[in-house]
Amino acid sequence: MLLKLKVQPSSSRQRAVLMADGTVKIYLNSPPEKNKANTELVRFISEKLDVPRSSIEIVKGKTSSVKTLHIRGAEPPDIARLTA
Repeated sequence: MLLKLKVQPSSSRQRAVLMADGTVKIYLNSPPEKNKANTELVRFISEKLDVPRSSIEIVKGKTSSVKTLHIRGAEPPDIARLTA
């Protein structure tokens, strides 16, 4: 499954929100330096979708706020679990 989302690093709390346009926006605590936010993003998605971290790969946008993830072992209906 490919998942496109927007990431907001250095947020006061970690959460996922479904925006009005259908985009999933992830708020992370970590700053966008030294790959900290990407590491936290993978951990967050792994916990929410109950898939191993090794199943998640950032395929586009490693240095951008808009990212595309490839997640092996997750089905599209699992996306609702991100914002729950």
